[in-house]
Amino acid sequence: MIDNLTQWFKELWESFSNFIIDILIALIDFARDFALSIFELMMDGFVYVFSLMQPPAFMASGLSQMTQFIHPDIGYFLSQTGVAQGFAIYGLGVTFRLTRKLFTLGQW
Repeated sequence: MIDNLTQWFKELWESFSNFIIDILIALIDFARDFALSIFELMMDGFVYVFSLMQPPAFMASGLSQMTQFIHPDIGYFLSQTGVAQGFAIYGLGVTFRLTRKLFTLGQW
């Protein structure tokens, strides 16, 4: 009879501990889902704000219209020295740095 009673208390304790663990897991899942929902809403807000922005007038006409007044000799010199590749590498570096700051929330 004592064995049955101790077995019953043991099963009661195990079921209670499993219940508490399930509640903690549900709370952690809820907190994670809530944080992801807030992050998703924040990213949707950024997309909405960026979609409302209009490009500046000088960018609407294109880069070729801005560079058409450069003398052909200077254009040849710039193409031979690799200025375009340099600007591309610089732009890639700036993009990487800004993306890194975005994902680490400005920690770097």
